[in-house]
Amino acid sequence: MNILKSIFLIALSVTLFFSCDTDDDQPDPVPAGDYTPGFLVSHEGTFSGVSGSTSFMSADLMNVQNEIYEAVNKDVVGNFQQSIGFRDNFAYLVVDNTNTITIVNRNTFKKVGEYTAEDHGISTPRYIAFDDDNAYVTNLGDAFTPTDDYLSVIPLDESEDVVTVPLAEGPEQLLVQNGFVYITHKAVFSSQGSELLSIYNIATGSVDELVVGQSPDEIYSDVNGDIWILCDGKFIYNDDFTQIIDVLPSRLVRLSGNSNSISQTYNFTDEVLVNYMAVEGDKIYYIKNGSFYAMLVNATDVPASSIAALETDAIYGLSVFDNQLFVSDAGTFSERGDIEIYDVNSGVLINELEVGMIPSKVYKN
Repeated sequence: MNILKSIFLIALSVTLFFSCDTDDDQPDPVPAGDYTPGFLVSHEGTFSGVSGSTSFMSADLMNVQNEIYEAVNKDVVGNFQQSIGFRDNFAYLVVDNTNTITIVNRNTFKKVGEYTAEDHGISTPRYIAFDDDNAYVTNLGDAFTPTDDYLSVIPLDESEDVVTVPLAEGPEQLLVQNGFVYITHKAVFSSQGSELLSIYNIATGSVDELVVGQSPDEIYSDVNGDIWILCDGKFIYNDDFTQIIDVLPSRLVRLSGNSNSISQTYNFTDEVLVNYMAVEGDKIYYIKNGSFYAMLVNATDVPASSIAALETDAIYGLSVFDNQLFVSDAGTFSERGDIEIYDVNSGVLINELEVGMIPSKVYKN
């Protein structure tokens, strides 16, 4: 479960401020372009006051630089950095507790702008995605109020007002494809959870809801244009939370990219929940019971055996790039974490790098 504080929804407006740096001197000791090619790691930060942050891992996975935003901008983004989105030469650092999305040059990490609650109507922002015209942001509002969640549609050229689209409780990750925005609803603060996927039609502004499975979270598109959703499942506890009395099982769902209908469901029948998924090429990767699995997108059933067991039991994120599997290890959640890199075919641990506080996701840059 990602870390959040409850906050209140603030009114909408549309002004985006971009700050121009007229100083030709590059920040010392970080020259322009130091953060590409390679990989970026997003960290949430902690309740104890450690800000969210970003680390850079070199393309050869041999070196890491931590807190790169702080090094370049002499400032922090605040708590909690939930995710990073990318558009052209920019990276968007989504920080939910401060109600901000900080925009940086993805190669230098110099701040160039910001989305805020006051000017762009975001409230507990979670994830951001783009098409040619708009940024789309999922918002929880007050995390403990089920009726104030929404999607922000922010025009990139500021030619129109920000549009607020009401959504069911608990919107999280999103995918923009073929004129639609697909939004999973994990509803982590709801005792009942959610089984919904929202589908926002960009042209008409309408929202359809589709029941996909318990606690949908990760969402990706494959090489065929089909959409994959991992439904995490959920443990049901007794009244004092001392005993699990039921298990709502995990499920993988494939959605047709042409019809927006479910084309296949893959059920996990045992009582072990499946967490974290990534898609590369024609394969789906996921984590179950401390091991990672690989499955072809045209498979008729989930694989019976794993590729390899992972070295950590504090798994907090999964990414796959160039046949390398990146596992975020949050450790004790009160000290620096690690990124473990595995070969996706052999399962061999390639390297392990110490990063920042509570690493959640790795992105290719």
